[in-house]
Formats: sequence, C-alpha cells, structure tokens
Amino acid sequence: MTDSAGAPASAGPGEHPDTKERLLEATLRLFAEGGLQGTSMRAVTQAAGTSVSAANYHFGSKEAMLRAALRLRAEPLNQLRIDALEEVVAGAPRPSVEAVVGAFLRPVFEVRAASAGQGELGRNFAARLYMEPEASVSQIRHEVFEPVNECFRAALARALPGVGSDTVALGQRLSVAVLVHVVSNTSASGGDDLPQPPVDAFIAFVAAGIRALAEDPDATESAPAAGDAS
Repeated sequence: MTDSAGAPASAGPGEHPDTKERLLEATLRLFAEGGLQGTSMRAVTQAAGTSVSAANYHFGSKEAMLRAALRLRAEPLNQLRIDALEEVVAGAPRPSVEAVVGAFLRPVFEVRAASAGQGELGRNFAARLYMEPEASVSQIRHEVFEPVNECFRAALARALPGVGSDTVALGQRLSVAVLVHVVSNTSASGGDDLPQPPVDAFIAFVAAGIRALAEDPDATESAPAAGDAS
C-alpha cells in the first residue's frame, strides 16, 4: 500500500496497520451516500473506527482522501483499458470504431462482474462522481481518468481519419455520459432500475453513435454541450 503521494504507507504512532485502508473504504462509502458535503473528516474517521488525527496524518483533507480512494478504485480499470487499447491499436493501422469502443467500455463490465458484491456501492459512487456539483470533485475525476480518455481519443482519431478533433472529443464525452448512466443503473426519471444491456449490444450502440457524429459535418455545432465527462 502506498500513501497519496505514492510513497510506502506507514501507520502513525499507535495506529492499526490497516487504518489507511479503512479510511479509504469509509471515504468511498460516505461519498457514494452523501457526496462531498456528507464526507466530513469526522464522519469518515467515525466510520473507519479511527481518529481525525490519523486521517490528517495520512491525507490532510477530505479531498485528498477522495483522490486516493478514487485512484485506488480506478487503477485496475485504467490499466485494463490501457492494455486493451494498446492491443487494438497495435493490431491494425486503422482499428474499427467498435474495437476502440470495446477496449474502452468492456473492462468496466469486467471489473463490475469481479466485484459483484459491491454493486450498489459501485452504482452510487459512479452517479455521485459524475453528478457532484463541487468543482474539486470534477478536478479529482479529471486527474484520475483524463490520461485514459486521451488514449481513447487518440485511438478514435485513428479509427476515424479525417474527422475533426472536436467531433472525436464530443464522441468520447458522450460515450462516458452514456456509460455512467448505464453503470449507475437508474432511469432518467428516477424510477425503476434499468435492465443491464448486453455488453456487445451496448458497445455497438455507442460505436454507432460516434460514427453518426463523424458523418454529420455539423455535429459539434448543433449538439448540446456534453459537459466534462473526464
């Protein structure tokens, strides 16, 4: 385990060696339940069964705790995506849109399947992460996911030669927006949970949408802003 700066983690004086892990788990759970405002240092430490001084020792702020917790949760997904995208790009000078989209989306469902016992936590966390109005949350999300999003945009550009960077970026943002909607598993009206779509069908749907954008010369001018989906 490492600290938020990447150095080996160490317990503070008199601490249990798993204090940091418990703090990160509590941060994930409380953020998923109540957003950043509901994730005070005191609430996290109470949920983790430790002290505010321990949280300050390891992280210094609730934003730093959220950043470390998100990095820990996102690391396996980010690596799977990078590996899959590299394989797709290495396999063809011009990969298909479906192959690129699949490399970006399929690992999400693989990670979800591997952590099926945390389904509700994962859904709530995804929804909070992208709907939270706090600018600091947007910044943390951007820091953690933007390097992978850049790789995805580069691979899409190879799959769609001649298509402008604005259109590629819009396709990427909309892909993430649809993915978050599916992963959070709630209807737009707040009603019953949506059924989980077959992964291959979902990939085909997203790829078709990106291709439609690429074929519409006015797409980036006429489409509403997709927001920061990094």
